[in-house]
Amino acid sequence: MPPTPKLVLDGKAVETILALPAAQRRRLLDSLDRLCHEHPHTSEDFHFADETGRHISIKAIRPVLVAYWLDVPVNELRITRITRVRPQTK
Repeated sequence: MPPTPKLVLDGKAVETILALPAAQRRRLLDSLDRLCHEHPHTSEDFHFADETGRHISIKAIRPVLVAYWLDVPVNELRITRITRVRPQTK
């Protein structure tokens, strides 16, 4: 079994995590840890290719969407964006 990739977070992603209420922050951090131990492409909810053609995975972890990619040569799971999703109001 390959070693667990190192979790690497973008600075803005860290700011988003810190702005969450404590319970949501703990749940998100636990989910990111689990994501490191899973195969990233099988646990994604959807994906897209960025401007360089890189496979960017998206995982919904309420109340956020996490964008990430696995940097295989250096064994890092790179979190590139965490977007807080706000419920729609009618």
